[in-house]
Amino acid sequence: MPKKLVIKRGEIFEDWVVLKEVEERITQGGHKCRVFLCKCSCGKKEEVLMTSLRSRSSTNCGHQRKETLKAIQKEKSDKSGRHHSKFTTWSKMLERCNDTSHIRYDRYGGRGIKVCKKWSLPDYEGFWNFANWIEKWCEENNLILKDLDNLQLDREDNDGNYEPKNCRWVTRKVNMRNKENTRVVTYKGKNMSASEAVEKYGLKELNASTFRSRLNKGWSVGKALKTPIEHKFASR
Repeated sequence: MPKKLVIKRGEIFEDWVVLKEVEERITQGGHKCRVFLCKCSCGKKEEVLMTSLRSRSSTNCGHQRKETLKAIQKEKSDKSGRHHSKFTTWSKMLERCNDTSHIRYDRYGGRGIKVCKKWSLPDYEGFWNFANWIEKWCEENNLILKDLDNLQLDREDNDGNYEPKNCRWVTRKVNMRNKENTRVVTYKGKNMSASEAVEKYGLKELNASTFRSRLNKGWSVGKALKTPIEHKFASR
């Protein structure tokens, strides 16, 4: 009968330090195997098969691999910009304009609102162009990035695209007021702003304000666009 191998407390196998032997385990092959409670150099304790200790197939609890993966993920995050406080703002802006399944697509991409090419470039180049614009905007307005935490991205012209010349950072109150000035209508099977409808389909003398006023009175979109304006002249 072979002599039982002695493994003492404190014995070191790579990053493992043996604490004590525990109840043996039956392997998948049906063989009994001795097991030792060990402490990793990182402080974590685990039960390790003796065969794994002696063959060095287990050298630690896996913390080195986890740290490596964490470093890789951080590198990817730094490259993508996911760590940036305005990355979500940028990604949601793209979703509203490009994703037909987005809940608010009809108010953005559905009526022709686009994200400018510079902010839409692949491989996150678009995001960094967006981030550079933010930095420049902050400098021009004597703000720092942290100041934007309480502000929202807004388009000055709600019928215009997301692009540097049409975007700014404003309070929620200003943003909501700007949105309220844009009324989305459906005409000829297409969703569009009131201003766009007047420009494309309205009579020459019709303006967006009159068009919205007619809609508020309950007029149909077609009637509001095509009914001539009655000019009243003062009597002499």
